[in-house]
Amino acid sequence: MWDIRTQFYKAALQLIIESQKGMEPTVLKTKAAQEIYFLSNGVCYSEKEVRTIRYFLDVFLYKYQLASYSLEQLWTVRDAKVEDNILAIAKNSIESLELSSDEIFFQSQAFEQFLFQSRSCLDFFMLYISHLFRTGHNGPMSTKKFYKGLSNAKPSILCIKVQRTKKYFEAQIFSTEKYVDTHSPTNWGELLKSLRDKIAHKDKINFSKNSPDRIMNNILLDFPTIKDLKIDRFCQAMENGMVNMIHDLFPVLFDLEWQAGPYRKGMFET
Repeated sequence: MWDIRTQFYKAALQLIIESQKGMEPTVLKTKAAQEIYFLSNGVCYSEKEVRTIRYFLDVFLYKYQLASYSLEQLWTVRDAKVEDNILAIAKNSIESLELSSDEIFFQSQAFEQFLFQSRSCLDFFMLYISHLFRTGHNGPMSTKKFYKGLSNAKPSILCIKVQRTKKYFEAQIFSTEKYVDTHSPTNWGELLKSLRDKIAHKDKINFSKNSPDRIMNNILLDFPTIKDLKIDRFCQAMENGMVNMIHDLFPVLFDLEWQAGPYRKGMFET
């Protein structure tokens, strides 16, 4: 058991390091843009408000990194399964790949971690916006409270920002349209909320096997699915929504356009 724990620790730590590398540009860009925004609009905030806003951005980005790590754990199941069977796949000597009960258990715990962390990430982003827009909201967050708080945003010069933010959340995060876009659904926030609440208060998630997901030589990946997507692809779609949220609201929150690529010191300075 000691050897297994040691091996797991080393592998998990390496996965964290690689995951953090991928997240670092987003973290650094967002923090840099916020500080530039404060330089231009600092007169609107007290020192206490600035500290609070910085705190909620830090927590949001921390939760975002945790969710991303859980997603990486989910992808390891697919990658490892394919690698372990690469010769049989190349020879086309098998028709499908299935997960063992232990592998499904591993996926399930990573999936539940992802749901909790992603839901928390979204809540803290709404809290961050609430403080940035000085809505006066304090305490636990909900969609209803978020929308209500936006109507109290101060000062009035934030009116356009508030309108654009509310419109984005309604159209791209909590849309009432049916789940259609499997790459980045417009109701990903609602999906996260409902699934997280289900596993926290009601029941475990019951998976199906409805997705015709195939790899090389037309071999079927007979893995558990949710919403007709493999678990890893479903969670990837949720993270795509979070990534789009950051990129799309970047100019609304900070008056700066998102810039792709690695972070460069001074990249947002004119």
